[in-house]
Amino acid sequence: MIQVRAGDPVKLRFDFVVDGSTVSVSNPRCDLFDPYRNKIGTLALATQNSHYVALVTAGQTVGTYYCVGYGLYQGRTLYAASQQSFEVVATAVPIELVTVEETYDYLGCERYEDLHLIRTLIVACSRAIEAYLHTSFLPSTRTIRGCLENERVLKLPDYPIVEITSLQVDESEVSDYTLDAQAGIIRFDEPQYGDYEITYTYGFTSVPPEVRLACLKLIATLYNLRAKEGYSSVRLLSLAETFSESKLNVFVEIKSLIEHLRCRVL
Repeated sequence: MIQVRAGDPVKLRFDFVVDGSTVSVSNPRCDLFDPYRNKIGTLALATQNSHYVALVTAGQTVGTYYCVGYGLYQGRTLYAASQQSFEVVATAVPIELVTVEETYDYLGCERYEDLHLIRTLIVACSRAIEAYLHTSFLPSTRTIRGCLENERVLKLPDYPIVEITSLQVDESEVSDYTLDAQAGIIRFDEPQYGDYEITYTYGFTSVPPEVRLACLKLIATLYNLRAKEGYSSVRLLSLAETFSESKLNVFVEIKSLIEHLRCRVL
């Protein structure tokens, strides 16, 4: 039994056995059933290393799925249960800048290889890039307060800005201003004096293409390093989590892709 998330690719293997020996069947297929025993699909089986295999996509329903293979042998139907069942589990949705499918395509490897490691690297590298950029890829709302002293310009601590919901100075709403959303800069038409309160939403509403590419490059770098002597999976994830502090040359190109998007901490 393996645990996967909805939409994950899962490789299932089947052997058809007669009198203790594996045999070949014609028109091999398999039926996939959800946790409520409803048939949700039929797939053709392929041969691989003397086994029959099927690559299925985990469904959206949480629970244990099972698959039954069947084929014709000497005029009768043989059945075989998959050698591996899988359970779709409900998890908190982490920040993921790229999909599993995109990652497999970029790495050029089979869809079912190292799925757990791929998933882990996607989340770790996404978090590392988000931390390096000092922003959010899941738009967040924040309220800040402070004091203005005849100022025309106010720099917000977070950006890019999606929307300013409210901007008050001494409890009066102010609307005469312009906003540089990408830089998080408010420019007032007239100098402002007094205590302010601003409620705004910040973050990216979609992932910029250079960020997606940077995430894929970081994943590929760490994935390929796994075979190097001394690089355990723990070490790889440690490198990803400390991406913002790393001085390794391998990350120079990755950082150059996204440096212009980095939110400078005030």
